[in-house]
Amino acid sequence: MLDLHLQYALHTTSFAEQPISDKTLSRFRKRCYDYETLHGVDLYHDCVKDLSGKIAKIMKLNGRIRRMDSVMIESNIRFLSRMELIYTCISKLVVYLTKKQPDMLSEQLKHYADPNDYNRIFYHQRNDDMEAIIQTLLTDSDVLLKLCKTDFEEVTEYQLFIRCLSDQTVVENDKRRLKTREDGTMNPSALQNPSDPDATYSLL
Repeated sequence: MLDLHLQYALHTTSFAEQPISDKTLSRFRKRCYDYETLHGVDLYHDCVKDLSGKIAKIMKLNGRIRRMDSVMIESNIRFLSRMELIYTCISKLVVYLTKKQPDMLSEQLKHYADPNDYNRIFYHQRNDDMEAIIQTLLTDSDVLLKLCKTDFEEVTEYQLFIRCLSDQTVVENDKRRLKTREDGTMNPSALQNPSDPDATYSLL
């Protein structure tokens, strides 16, 4: 919000108040991911590739040498989007249980009902904590599954939670993990947004 370079790029240097919030980057990642799954076009990749090519030409850089961090940017966007989807489905179910049956929740799960918990998970962590966070989310998902059993099959929040786990994860050797490309993660009917469960994308 205070970076003049960014304001210049956005043509907002004359604005009295900058149109940026603490959720801007998260929304940006999600929109990039949603656009790619819908249209099959990775806008972020194309933009960075075009700009890096122009900069490389100006600076006379060797195009055969690539920085590792630039290679990881696009995969990190997808990874964070999947993390946010799983977190949101867990949170919605925990909020429902907190209202309906608060005594059944363990201390391990109660933080998901805290409105400030999302920011603590996604904005106040280092990048190298992400693997640990996703593992915690998967572990908590299994705890929530055992807790609910089959008692909430008619509840929308539970149905979305189950659908998300089915779309995004797989149990292998009694341990839950994220699905990989080999497992098939581009199902057209996969849940994209818990707030719009009917939204899908087309395979092009």
